[in-house]
Amino acid sequence: MTEVIPGVKESNPELFEIYGRVALTGLPEKFETYVDPLGFWFSTSVYSTDREHFVAVFDNITERKRSEESLRDSEERFRVLAEGAFEGVVISRNSVILDANKVFCDKLGYTCKELVGMKIEDIVAPEFRDSTLKYIFSRREEAYESALVRKDGQVFPIQMKGKTIPYEGGAASIASVRDISAAKKAEDVQKRLATAIEQSAEAVLITDTKGIIHYVNPAMERITGFSSEALLGKTPAVFKSDRHDSDFYQQLWDTIRAGAVWSGRFTNKRKDGSLFHADVTISPVRNTSGEITNFVAVEHDVTERLQLSSQLFQAQKMEAVGTLAGGVAHDFNNLLQVVLGYSELVLSEEDLPATCRDDLARINQAAKNGADLVQRLLTFSRKTEARPRPLNLNKRIEQLQKMLSRTLPKMIEIEPSLAYGLIEINADPTQIDQVLMNLAVNAMDAMPEGGRLAITTENVTLDEAYAKTHLGAKPGRYVLLSVSDTGQGMDKDTVQHIFEPFFTTKGPGEGTGLGLAMVYGIVKQHGGYITCYSEPGEGTTFRMYFPALVSDEELLVIEAQALPQGGSETILLVDDEELIRDLGARILTKAGYKVIKASNGKEALDIYRARSQEISLVILDLIMPEMAGRQCLEGILSLDPAAKVVIASGHSIDGRTKQILTSMGKEFIRKPYDVRQVLEVVRTVLDAEQGGANAEYSERPK
Repeated sequence: MTEVIPGVKESNPELFEIYGRVALTGLPEKFETYVDPLGFWFSTSVYSTDREHFVAVFDNITERKRSEESLRDSEERFRVLAEGAFEGVVISRNSVILDANKVFCDKLGYTCKELVGMKIEDIVAPEFRDSTLKYIFSRREEAYESALVRKDGQVFPIQMKGKTIPYEGGAASIASVRDISAAKKAEDVQKRLATAIEQSAEAVLITDTKGIIHYVNPAMERITGFSSEALLGKTPAVFKSDRHDSDFYQQLWDTIRAGAVWSGRFTNKRKDGSLFHADVTISPVRNTSGEITNFVAVEHDVTERLQLSSQLFQAQKMEAVGTLAGGVAHDFNNLLQVVLGYSELVLSEEDLPATCRDDLARINQAAKNGADLVQRLLTFSRKTEARPRPLNLNKRIEQLQKMLSRTLPKMIEIEPSLAYGLIEINADPTQIDQVLMNLAVNAMDAMPEGGRLAITTENVTLDEAYAKTHLGAKPGRYVLLSVSDTGQGMDKDTVQHIFEPFFTTKGPGEGTGLGLAMVYGIVKQHGGYITCYSEPGEGTTFRMYFPALVSDEELLVIEAQALPQGGSETILLVDDEELIRDLGARILTKAGYKVIKASNGKEALDIYRARSQEISLVILDLIMPEMAGRQCLEGILSLDPAAKVVIASGHSIDGRTKQILTSMGKEFIRKPYDVRQVLEVVRTVLDAEQGGANAEYSERPK
């Protein structure tokens, strides 16, 4: 060998040492050696038969040695990488742990020696054991979430990703394990934040720096009437109402682009065209570099609050006027008392000249007329003493009807509609007579060519929803007295002033302007609530709610009554009054119905023409701009003769509305809406047979 392969002796001196041992002992030896000049590994067996001659058998094992060396290098690199990894690494076979890096051991609180030999299920939280083992045995490589149990018993969430590798002569599962406790905590915080925004009563809108909308919460959808799909990708300009000038918007953008917070009040437009008022705060959102990436707007709808504030202002004004009127009346009454007293004393003189007696009689009569005027002022200011007693309004109206028949012209038809089983009220009969007489005289003046005067009574219940939107109204059981005429009617501005003392639409010398002020004072003095609904050319309706005399047992029954059943049908609600339209939509939506709103008859007819297949019921106001309710109703019935329509009106059912109801066979809802009445009528009409709207309206007790 030394002759065949030069340099072997010099590079492999151990060969000759082995030959020497074999020659000395006579025993064969087997070894592995590297032959440097050739760059080969050999497995060599050497033996001798006579200790002088040797037999050497060489087996080239270079490839095997190189593979082993490569495997050792690979294992060393794996060990270095595993130990230096930020994530835990664990190797297992048949769920038995074979090895793990330091990160994994430290996370669990075990030493590597303690972990080796344990089973995977020993360190997995009980609720995740079956699914985790199934994941490992399935040899899937996608990420999977589980939870591990530390040595001290604490549980923490992990994300693992596995793979099958050859390990120590067999296949094994290797998994990288990441502790996701911090990520889960951050995710929970984000979920809570997202849930809070989604369920917030405040509207939230997020845009980019160019104003493009990226997010709106459900409250924004509810307030504006736009769906999120309709808003995403648009700008807030879709809400513009033309109530703010360009300087208003310029100042807003200058503020938020400079990184400051803007606060102010918007008057914006809903999808249906109605206006709403919102207090808004717009804040810049910055990234980690401090750059503005988004703007977030938080809006609080103050429409209802402003409406209530307006009602409160009106009530405070009436209260102030009442106080002033009461004070003036008191002092004026004292002056009149002097005039009356002295004039009567002089008139009692027997030798008084006839001329003087006539003049004094006129002075005395004028003072008496003044005293009567003072009495009405005191009634308005609620400073007169009432003598209330249990009173049935029906009987009082029946007694007064004869007097009204003699007082009013023959061309005015009186139509009483008195509810059966009317509850008594606690009232002064004389003052109730004054209320009815004043309203009847007003109605007479509004119908110079004749007409109908409707007087109706019914038992009603005002709920919390009604009381919240009508300042002065309190929830409870009432007796409703309605007086309606078919006269000239009034516009909205006039209606706002009719209860003020000395306000009148009549000409000079035709009235003092105290009749309705006195009516207002009497109703308030009885703890009641009064409203007026009027439209030019359509007549006027006064409604007076007097607290009903009910026992504690009856009150308990009333409070225990559940609201009528709701539904999931789609209802088209048509009304030009924004407050009434919004209130009706809130009542119906809360009961589960889907509501489409329209602000006039033309819009309603267009909507019905396009979406009649999904609309189950129409609630239609009669008096509207652009197209009156009756025309709209005729248009709807021409499209679908079996359409279910409910007429909504602020006028009495015994007035012009009754003609429409009886001629077209439709139901009736009184405005402004009462929750129970709306839900009862809507459910009744929806549940009726096709075309089963009532041929004639009948009163429903509440």
